[in-house]
Amino acid sequence: MRVFPRSKRCLAIFKKIYSRKFWQDGDEVWRDWANDRFKNDHLFKKYFQTIGSTKPFDDCRDKKPTLVLCVLSHPSRRSIRDAIRRTWANSTLVSTENVILWFIVGGKYTNGIVDNETTIHESKEFGDVVIGNFEDHPKMESIKVLFSLYSVIRSCPSAVDVYIGTDDTYVNIPRLYKHLAYRYNDDKRIWSGFLRSGMKPVRDKQSPFYVSREEFKDDQYPDFCSLDNGFVLSASSVKRRIILCS
Repeated sequence: MRVFPRSKRCLAIFKKIYSRKFWQDGDEVWRDWANDRFKNDHLFKKYFQTIGSTKPFDDCRDKKPTLVLCVLSHPSRRSIRDAIRRTWANSTLVSTENVILWFIVGGKYTNGIVDNETTIHESKEFGDVVIGNFEDHPKMESIKVLFSLYSVIRSCPSAVDVYIGTDDTYVNIPRLYKHLAYRYNDDKRIWSGFLRSGMKPVRDKQSPFYVSREEFKDDQYPDFCSLDNGFVLSASSVKRRIILCS
């Protein structure tokens, strides 16, 4: 079991890739980009559509949370989601208007069979499962992250920060909420998490995390914030990340 928050930060790397003008004009850039994508990019529309219940989005608009926790899960991991609901997600912060937790899942199982009825029912029952229009497979993890970020920006305009992590990580919600509220009070360009350095692609073709030379030719990844340990982005930086990563 992994625990968040961790100490290392990825903000320094994040700041390097953005110009001052890009930050100043960020909202205008986002609006123009999003409008263009939805008009002209069929793949964007395909992957960023949701399936089933809109209750998670309705709750987000009604409660106006400042922190949204996006926990990446899988349709078959219902027991894990139930355990999270009973334990670390059972916080007074989640039951009030400050924090909302979403479980992010793909609309198809790994074998490609569409079977959303159970997951849609769960979403309606708890109001915390967001289903994307993509196959839930390790190779779709980047799409899953971008889908999570876009869903928050689209449906939770009150959000100040977004947490992205997996369902095998424990999150100390009160500590994280306090950490974000006080430590980063004057900095809107936040990308905070555990910094991975010197990581190598998986070249084993039998692994679900296999990366071919065509996909990534180098023998070592650049430094990055690990999804395994979870990371937090400020809402103002989420728009820029979606634009640059899409």
